Amino acid sequence: MASSIETTDNQHFTITLKPGWTFSDGSPVTADSFIKAWKFGALLSNAQLGSSFFERIKGFSYDEDSELTGLTKVDDLTFTVELNAPASDFKISLGHYAYYPMPESAFKDIKAYGNKPVGNGPYRLVSWDHDSRMVLEPNPAYAGGRTVANKGVTFKLYTSYDSVYNDLLADAIDIADGVPDSFLPIFQKQLGERAINKPAAYFQGLAIDVTHEHWKMDEEGRARRAAICRAIDRKLICDKLYYGTRTPAKDFTAPTVVGWTPDVPGNEVLTYDPDEARRLWAKAEAISKF
Repeated sequence: MASSIETTDNQHFTITLKPGWTFSDGSPVTADSFIKAWKFGALLSNAQLGSSFFERIKGFSYDEDSELTGLTKVDDLTFTVELNAPASDFKISLGHYAYYPMPESAFKDIKAYGNKPVGNGPYRLVSWDHDSRMVLEPNPAYAGGRTVANKGVTFKLYTSYDSVYNDLLADAIDIADGVPDSFLPIFQKQLGERAINKPAAYFQGLAIDVTHEHWKMDEEGRARRAAICRAIDRKLICDKLYYGTRTPAKDFTAPTVVGWTPDVPGNEVLTYDPDEARRLWAKAEAISKF
């Protein structure tokens, strides 16, 4: 819904919104809708799950309540963003839900808003039976480029993937976002043309805390982490445990991301090589015994 996002240095951005956008409650989408939403999402005491997405904006703090001083309103449809340092991917990251705008009514009663959120997307909330289902209908105020091709969507909430999959097989639901591990070998045969197995924009991995002794960002820690990487046969895991529904990673992003390339300096440590893993671990041990 931005008509332009301009920058000359990837640190200072000017964002101009398209005119005429409204939320599903009829209130206008303005620069304040974004500025207030981002400041709310970033504030430590609000404990928002997406707060880390604002860490690059000037004024953000993980330690105390701190206002995002890097956000400045120019007019009702324009605001500027100042980052702590240049970030070439900031413009792309703005598509994440953490950066969505919020209507003025949200800040008057945030708890009520949480129970019945108001947005500016192609659908609007009709009802929400917590822990059971959520019903959406097309939003007549939506001014974006996506076309709603149905009369609405119902999200059913489950406590187990087995129940989801059984309902999928019984045609009680149309779409599921995953398959139970026990059905990975046979889901494509059972579902036929309904089965979708293609890359998505996410990755799975193991993270090592680099603040711990022996794993820090020094020569020993780098050798140990590289040894662990070399000791993992990713292709075997993808083929035998996930039955071809995963692809060995080349970096922290996914092939579906625009600009992705497998040629990342240093990612040779992701290649399975047990001999090299032993050599690297021995190198780390020679520096400091684990």
